[in-house]
Amino acid sequence: GVNSVYVNATLASDPEFNVTFSVTGGPPQAGTNAGVYAHMDATADTGYSILHSVGIGWVLRRHNAGVLTQLGSVYAVTDLGVGTTYNVRLEIRTNVQRVYIDDVLRISATDATLTETGRVAVRNTTTTRAAIDNLAVSQATAGPPSTTRHVGSGQTYATVQLAGAASTAGDTVYVHAGTYTRQTIT
Repeated sequence: GVNSVYVNATLASDPEFNVTFSVTGGPPQAGTNAGVYAHMDATADTGYSILHSVGIGWVLRRHNAGVLTQLGSVYAVTDLGVGTTYNVRLEIRTNVQRVYIDDVLRISATDATLTETGRVAVRNTTTTRAAIDNLAVSQATAGPPSTTRHVGSGQTYATVQLAGAASTAGDTVYVHAGTYTRQTIT
């Protein structure tokens, strides 16, 4: 397989930020993983990662001078499922890290070890097991975290109306590619 880590050219300018991305599953391959790193300093080998590993699931880890520490519990989706897309958000705060998968909080941890700014990186140890797309880095906002509501076939919401009804101030409604039928209500 391919062991690849790509460091995003965007340096998070604040130690508190969000990383969002989507992962679409391919045929499972033992020993492979896919996900992102945040607060990454490749020289010092530090950062946080949220990776999906076949047979294990989603794991949040702290990398500190080459030492890996699992943070929080494992979200045990052991196989991504061919063609299934997961929308992931990693929230990095001063002493709290949260992982949302398809807008549901799945992993939460308290860790204040890494407080410096850092880069965001993508890791995918194979070119066929998973596709990572829609990577974005955004500043943390004051107040409760915002949510991205995903609309489309196989997504959390089937219609824009349902996603809008579930939204609160500051949320984003992301409409995935597809064919949608408009309903006019009179």
